Amino acid sequence: MTTESHVVRFTYLGQAAITNNTLAHPGPTEQNIKLMAPGFPAAWGGAGDIDPNPWCPTAAGCPAVDIAGLGKGYTRWVEISDNQFISGSNNYMVAAAPQSQGSDERIRDVVIERNHFAAKNSTVSVALYLDGFDYTVRNNTFDMKVAGGPANAIAFIAEVGGNISVAPDDLMAYNNSYYSGYAIGGNNINFLQLNTTSTTVDVENNLVYAPLSTNGQTSVIYGTPKAGSIVAPNSTTAQMKTVDPLYAVTPPVNPSDFKPGTGSYAIGTGANVPVWTDFFGLPISAPYDMGAVKH
Repeated sequence: MTTESHVVRFTYLGQAAITNNTLAHPGPTEQNIKLMAPGFPAAWGGAGDIDPNPWCPTAAGCPAVDIAGLGKGYTRWVEISDNQFISGSNNYMVAAAPQSQGSDERIRDVVIERNHFAAKNSTVSVALYLDGFDYTVRNNTFDMKVAGGPANAIAFIAEVGGNISVAPDDLMAYNNSYYSGYAIGGNNINFLQLNTTSTTVDVENNLVYAPLSTNGQTSVIYGTPKAGSIVAPNSTTAQMKTVDPLYAVTPPVNPSDFKPGTGSYAIGTGANVPVWTDFFGLPISAPYDMGAVKH
């Protein structure tokens, strides 16, 4: 347990796996995981990094050749799986994004799957804060019952201001299960929040339940996906607010609690997507369910 820092912080990863951990109680303004990247070279069209990492020591950016690391300027090819994340009082639980608004740091090709997110404080607003390219988020369970608004499972949104000028793009979010008990009418709840610069997303088979929300802006997806995106089947916003998916336990606490029961609208109404097992490794086949746990 820590009171002053991220639980783990990576300034660069290439071909890495973060698996089978319990990461809990970061500092009051920090994250369970903070994943960053080197300063992106100005010679490659980046802004350069006003707060550069040691291997790239100039604000003008690195040279266009001989870039250190497998990702050639990116944190890349990272697997984050089979972990339990327990929040502190921080806003974000897992953040894969630049270290600051003035840092041009780029991340791509990250898979986040079979993790359980448990928000334990009303100051938590986002489970997964993602900025980058080519993310796959699948088979995760989100216990956001005490999280504060907007209680996002996923925010796919760029750092605002500074030198950042590239919108995040290409998010695949499949077969995730979510619950929020947030009940204050003045704030909206969203499963997914998108950047104001529209992004390409493929969002399918996500099971979402926020029965206490009364805010008119509550929605499964907040923001406008780029043309060509796929955003169904998922819980509709009406189902999110008013239709019980018949989780095994409501409100859910453990991943097994997210299993839909007999009569759930989640059973057999999903699409065939690149997901071959459920949260617990059980094989799935047609007709496909929505959510992270098969019935």
